[in-house]
Amino acid sequence: MGDYVLKPPKPPKPTKAGSQSSLFDSLEEIPSTAMPQNDSAHSPITDFSIYIEVAAQPEISNAVDRWIQHHASNRDEHRKIVSEGSNLAAACYRLHSKDKRLAGIIDTIGPCNLKPHAPDFDFLVDAIIGQQLSKQAADTISSRLRELFRGRKPTPTAFMQIPRADILSIGVSQRKYDYILDLAQRIHNRALRLETLPDIADAEVRDSLKAVKGIGDWTVDMFLLFGLGRLDVFPVHDLALRKAMAAVYGVDVDDQESLVNIANRWRPYRSVGSWYMYRNANAQQSLAADADKPRR
Repeated sequence: MGDYVLKPPKPPKPTKAGSQSSLFDSLEEIPSTAMPQNDSAHSPITDFSIYIEVAAQPEISNAVDRWIQHHASNRDEHRKIVSEGSNLAAACYRLHSKDKRLAGIIDTIGPCNLKPHAPDFDFLVDAIIGQQLSKQAADTISSRLRELFRGRKPTPTAFMQIPRADILSIGVSQRKYDYILDLAQRIHNRALRLETLPDIADAEVRDSLKAVKGIGDWTVDMFLLFGLGRLDVFPVHDLALRKAMAAVYGVDVDDQESLVNIANRWRPYRSVGSWYMYRNANAQQSLAADADKPRR
């Protein structure tokens, strides 16, 4: 060992001008001695995933692809997951390691594309219309409502200019019309300023929105999760989410305490875990629908 240490260091290999070393340089060329040679005690680890951001340099993705091709005879042994943004990459990694059942769903569904959207009037209108309705029914009514704006952007002022009878005729109930009207009036009078919501905490957003007639925890949860893209929201009041989780974890759909305990494993990324539950349920429904189609 002393002789080895005392040997003069080898001169560094010349590099091309302007080249930059990469974290994945060791993946570029893999020496043959890296592979075990008839070592019966060697047990390679294959149960893992590689996470890469969408915005990462293409050289990184290419290097990982080459590594997978070199090490895996079956590419499914190693799975590369591309995620939108560093926060979602971190979320997927944490959830994958904390919850094995969710890990399988992440591997199947792929990257999470949960993104924040501009907080606007029509998103909250859709959420109000969707209260206690199936997605198909809610989407139908929302589409009819947009036709009443005649190509204009749905705004509070435009909504208040549409005759009430016209809105009721498309399937909006009187109660939900009153809710949307109260929302429109509050935004119009600047009592509610939607543009400030992205900059305040979840609890403050909840308090601001629940001041509107007809907006409760379910609507706020939908707005926080799918509107503002907040990462730690768990919509326990949503029946669709509870059904999705019940199917995965084998708990009763009305056992909210057990569902909350499961979701607590996902903190601080309960929104991402919930998103995967929704996507998994949709995927299962699509598979069931395909299975019911008559075969020719």
